[in-house]
Amino acid sequence: MRTAYNKIQKGMKAKFNLSQGRIKRVEEIGFEWKAAGSFEERCRELIAFKEEFGHCNIPQRYAGNPSLVRWCGNMRKTYMKIQKGMKANSNLSQDRIARLEEIGFEWQPSTDYDKAFEQRCRELTSFKDEFGHCNVPQSYAGNPSLGHWCVGMRHAYKKIQNGMKANYNPSQYRIERLEEIGFQWQIY
Repeated sequence: MRTAYNKIQKGMKAKFNLSQGRIKRVEEIGFEWKAAGSFEERCRELIAFKEEFGHCNIPQRYAGNPSLVRWCGNMRKTYMKIQKGMKANSNLSQDRIARLEEIGFEWQPSTDYDKAFEQRCRELTSFKDEFGHCNVPQSYAGNPSLGHWCVGMRHAYKKIQNGMKANYNPSQYRIERLEEIGFQWQIY
């Protein structure tokens, strides 16, 4: 709808038949032609993902928020165009680039998830060495993303055990690796 509207406003032909009557009808129910705050809303969704999983590398098949997956892909494509001196279709200003980098967004996401998993295992082992257990609090000040990651792992494991679809499916190897460290799937 917004794409067609913007084309019509620029005097271009739109693929979607958006008559003045339809424009008026959607405006009457409160439809906004400009998505207000959508960039910052996406940033909040990205922060929530990072808090749960400890990184901003959202998998292409992440079922938890497919539109966030597409948005991240669009941000990366736009950024690459800007880096090559090409005209980008999106308004990705230097302020927005800085905002994404501040969150921890990577323009070239790491595809080596095994390395990332092993890094988390090392962090968990360090926690256990210091505290004698693997029950990292979600709000652990020493490494907040580790606490969120542990909660996310437990949440995914519980869903799988209950026959539900999880956003992340830890392999048997990863389950066993965590259990070797002393990770508990349920905290009492």
